[in-house]
Amino acid sequence: MAIKDLQNCKVEDFAHLIINKKETFQSLKSKVHHSDLPETLRKKIMQRLAYAKERVEKPLDLDQTILFIFFPFGVINRFSQGTFFDVQRELYLGYIKKVKEYRMYSLLGIAFYFAIILMIIFIR
Repeated sequence: MAIKDLQNCKVEDFAHLIINKKETFQSLKSKVHHSDLPETLRKKIMQRLAYAKERVEKPLDLDQTILFIFFPFGVINRFSQGTFFDVQRELYLGYIKKVKEYRMYSLLGIAFYFAIILMIIFIR
């Protein structure tokens, strides 16, 4: 990717470059450091890169984890007007680790409820 293209990238764009393995964080960082851009623009791009890296690596919060275990796949979203966790939006913004953990903990929640149902059936 050319340095001119990096100037126009948003945080989401950098996150998707990292997620899709088209560029690594280190390669993007070195391209910016070795460019002939003004220092202020270079700092701005580096800040966007840092935000993108944080987004890609950010896990679910503890309260979200617990919620998705007890209410798998955002069942609570279907009953409320708000969007507590919108998977499509999270993917667009680059929170890939959050989405992976959301799916994992939701499956764990379903397994938890399935185990409870099996225990109730076998106790009778």
